[in-house]
Amino acid sequence: MLPTLVQSLLQRDPGISKIILFGSLARNDQRLRLNFDIDLAVRCSPEKYYSLVSLMLDVPEFEVDLLDLETTKGLLKQRILEEGIILYEK
Repeated sequence: MLPTLVQSLLQRDPGISKIILFGSLARNDQRLRLNFDIDLAVRCSPEKYYSLVSLMLDVPEFEVDLLDLETTKGLLKQRILEEGIILYEK
């Protein structure tokens, strides 16, 4: 599941420099239900971000929330960087 999502993102934008998994899936939250979402933060060019969001909307099996790491601020960005799992980095 995650490798496929990462591969899809990289195919759409080879310029992505980082993909981070965060949220309940990254924390291995035991309260996960059958309907869970996948939270990803990406570092990419601003021009490509909305194309990547559109791509993630086409994933029918899961709800994927995609954040731009460059525009995310404050406590959320801090938590992503401290608690997230790096899935890809170049």
